[in-house]
Amino acid sequence: MLAVFTNLPDRDDTRTVLVRFSLATDAETDADQLSALLFELGATAIEELDDPADVTELAGRVLLAGFASPRAADVAISQLPDPCRSRALVLFPDDGWFDSWRPYAQAQRAGRHLIVHPPWLVLSVDPPAGPEDLVLEIDPGRAFGSGAHPTTRLVLAELERLIGPHTRVLDLGCGSGVLAIAAARLGAAEVLAVDIDPEALTATRENQVRNGVHFPVRKALGAPPQRPRFDVIAANIGANTLIDLAPTLTQWGHTLVLSGFFLERGPEVAAVFARYGALNCEVLSGEDGWTALTMTSDAKQARFA
Repeated sequence: MLAVFTNLPDRDDTRTVLVRFSLATDAETDADQLSALLFELGATAIEELDDPADVTELAGRVLLAGFASPRAADVAISQLPDPCRSRALVLFPDDGWFDSWRPYAQAQRAGRHLIVHPPWLVLSVDPPAGPEDLVLEIDPGRAFGSGAHPTTRLVLAELERLIGPHTRVLDLGCGSGVLAIAAARLGAAEVLAVDIDPEALTATRENQVRNGVHFPVRKALGAPPQRPRFDVIAANIGANTLIDLAPTLTQWGHTLVLSGFFLERGPEVAAVFARYGALNCEVLSGEDGWTALTMTSDAKQARFA
């Protein structure tokens, strides 16, 4: 059976890296599309800026994407379209670049009563936090999941709606652990967080301590069980990875909350999961065209064609 997020070879080099992409002069759409694809492929930070090496009157733009390791960058580059691959240059920056976003972080509301709060800031959110709100203290470190991304907020809102005192939850591709921690704080009976990125495992465990919760954090999910083990699976990991994992996720969970992609890729993702028995697709729309799908899996009806 397929093992999900098993240990990968050649992971000894854990240096964070930048991948530099040269953009055309008039490349706003190009940059947006490439940024979205890079986030799907595991980028932990992205910045667009003028090309300091281009001194012509029509100065170009560059896109810098941060990855947790050279291995992660290589895997992402290998999945890009040919024109993007030819513009990619791997760099080894100083650590400061990956933390340059921190002064601009803000607390974010999600759903009805969830607030994701960067712990190095004084809590300030609109409307102000009240006694009914649940404040999640999340420092993502070098992992994905600050709460600022629309897909994170979409999935958090769904977890708030779905989780009850007997709910078993899997956060697949946990990043900072924000989804798993939200599930635990919302009262889930069982939570498991899984990610292949060592930075994510570290961030999740540190954020557990900040929020006073405890649950297993693992590098690998393993082979699917004979029947679904989890009531809810949250997987904010991009369309391509979700499509690859569809046969496994439909066996692991009953309700699947899938995100990390734009609205136009929703039908493609839904069609693949429907092939393996996931039904009753609900489409959730977020900011800037991002979306999430909530589907119900019935593995007994799956058609493994």
